Amino acid sequence: MTKTSKNNLKPVEVVEANTAVQTQDEQELIVDENPLHNHPIAMALDQFLDRIQDLREAVKISLPTVAKKYIDSLEKTQKNYEKYVQTKPDDGSRHAIAQGVHAGSDLVNTMKELDRLSKSKVIQVLERSLFIGIFSEFDVFMGNLIQGIHTKKPDLFKGIKREVTLSDLLEFESVEAVKQDILDKEIDAFRRNSYVEQFIELEKKFEIKTLRDFKEWSAFIEISQRRNLVTHNGGVCSEQYLVMCDREGYKFSERPKIRDELKLSPEYIFNALLIVAKVGFMLAHTLWRKVLADEVVLADTAMNLSIYGLLEEKKWKYAAEFGEFGLSDPILRKATDIEKRMRVVNAAIAFQQCKQKEKSIILLEAMDWSASLRDFQLALAILKDDYAGASRIMKDIGKRGELVDQMAYHRWPLFHDFRGSQEFLQAYEAIYSIPFIEKATEQAQAEVENAGARTELLKQDASNLI
Repeated sequence: MTKTSKNNLKPVEVVEANTAVQTQDEQELIVDENPLHNHPIAMALDQFLDRIQDLREAVKISLPTVAKKYIDSLEKTQKNYEKYVQTKPDDGSRHAIAQGVHAGSDLVNTMKELDRLSKSKVIQVLERSLFIGIFSEFDVFMGNLIQGIHTKKPDLFKGIKREVTLSDLLEFESVEAVKQDILDKEIDAFRRNSYVEQFIELEKKFEIKTLRDFKEWSAFIEISQRRNLVTHNGGVCSEQYLVMCDREGYKFSERPKIRDELKLSPEYIFNALLIVAKVGFMLAHTLWRKVLADEVVLADTAMNLSIYGLLEEKKWKYAAEFGEFGLSDPILRKATDIEKRMRVVNAAIAFQQCKQKEKSIILLEAMDWSASLRDFQLALAILKDDYAGASRIMKDIGKRGELVDQMAYHRWPLFHDFRGSQEFLQAYEAIYSIPFIEKATEQAQAEVENAGARTELLKQDASNLI
């Protein structure tokens, strides 16, 4: 079980070494104390980001698997066909010749299979299904987000203008049921609009003029318009697609022509997943802060947990993109000094892991760290590759700092590269009187034991598909 720190900065400092020793009551108490537990906006965003990562894994696993299966089938069928091929000595022409009934039947079936495989678009069908799935999840998220916002601020129901007949009204058991039915209809109508229209409607409803004012907007619209082509036009470019892309400012690297078939490569799908995920992340946090101004601290905590989770899962690109948004002026406006520094550190970690060292250093040097906590001094030394200095600061901090404790050294991605250095290993053992590897092994064993039951359940579910 993971809890947030006393400063609500990241969940790493107080991760239990062995969660197996917690009783059920203790685990339920931790969940109940978590202010984000069952928060409808946080849940909507977390579920959406989880589904995006599921789709990402599906692309990574299924496309190579299906491609290999297709190639294997094609090669096997071609090999079977080749055994019937004979070359005429007089003109060198090649002909498939079968002798006997069984051979003839096999040859005919082989030729039919070759013809089928030559026409197969199994890879393209899978690519299209996965691509369309991105927006299926985005539509679910939009509905859940609107539901969550109205749940947290019921006064918004007063702005919904829908007529309900008396006969319909009498069918409901309570006023709450009436409100939910009206909101369901409102969400259904909202989702039938284009994404441009949806964002315009949200701008008007929540009085936000800049909801479309972000660098990925035009790319988001291109992706959504391509989704329409894939869903309704076989991926063939149309005039409407080009008009919409031009109107929203999208710049093509190579402009397609009407009736060109637009391809969906794995690289394009991966990029689409990242952009749509970031759009959802930015939208949720923008509306959350606008509609529920008294929950800014809670929203900041949720944002930090999301970014930290991505770092911990080594989703560096996602962490970098989300972290950059977290450093924008509107989001940082009410953040505490410690909050800003923690977000800078986590963004810098992501940039470095994305091979953007210079960008990371520029970000770090834009702040004055001279009077900051020793924990931040440690982070700065590590990110600037001053491992000797980092080792000294570790020893100075001791067993627990303001933000860093023993488990942080095992879990916080800040130490991802530093953990492999002699400077780190020697300092860790000097502080805790146990080798890092030995402690890490203990922790890993505990996590394996806790994951065992969940893995078995997942296996059972997956086995039903085989």
